[in-house]
Amino acid sequence: MYNNPQPRMHNKTRTILLFTLLINNFVFSQKSNSLQFFASPFIQKIGNLNNQYTEVSNESIQVDYLKVPSKEFGLEYHHKFIGKWGYSIGFSWANSGTKSITTLYHSEYQSATLDVQYKTLQYSSIGLRLGGSYHLLDRIHLNAYMNFQLPYVENKNTYWLTDYGIQSMQLFKYHTKIYVGGTVGSVPDIIPEIRADFEIFPHFNFYTGMRLKFWDLFDDYTMKVEVTGYAGNENYGKDEILHLSKAKGTDVSYYFGLMYDLPLKKKKKIE
Repeated sequence: MYNNPQPRMHNKTRTILLFTLLINNFVFSQKSNSLQFFASPFIQKIGNLNNQYTEVSNESIQVDYLKVPSKEFGLEYHHKFIGKWGYSIGFSWANSGTKSITTLYHSEYQSATLDVQYKTLQYSSIGLRLGGSYHLLDRIHLNAYMNFQLPYVENKNTYWLTDYGIQSMQLFKYHTKIYVGGTVGSVPDIIPEIRADFEIFPHFNFYTGMRLKFWDLFDDYTMKVEVTGYAGNENYGKDEILHLSKAKGTDVSYYFGLMYDLPLKKKKKIE
């Protein structure tokens, strides 16, 4: 009986061709690389900072912490795997600040202001950003980052206004200390972030996100206000902490910005 090998040869040929097409498609379309230039001109902390930062309060001493918007600019290398996942690594420059107003009132006449001190701290940071991305829809990407920021410059300014125009038989003493810096410049901040990118034009994106650093460790603050002394004749000579607050290293903020995606390698099409 004679067997014709021709069908077997055709099957092998088809298998080889199919395998070759799959390999080529995987090689040429499994990844795309790009450089992403981003700018976040507005990063704002969420919540009442006075409530978040104050540990010991006193009705005669008021410390207000002002919200100072931060900004961040940078460059990332983005790599997209086959499918919807990708990763990025990049560097950034950021500028942040802390401002406080410390007001001391007369212990008996609360409407009488004795002293006002304004303190500002500005610092810049360099950052390393590591992230992962997910292509949710055609024009929407989701991103998660770990942002390592190390402050390297500090500018400190103090302004004060003093007025002791009220006379009283009530005895009191205030001793104010304002500390700035904390661990600034010595320990990097590790800040988790989540972000959503929306493509509005080809390669041009609007994004919005949140920074989610909830912890505050190792005396991690940028500014601390401590007022000691006593208020009232009955407390004469009994020095204690009347007020204690600090601008903690926590960072729960929202932000938005723009990003331009510059492709480095386009996908090849198989005709």
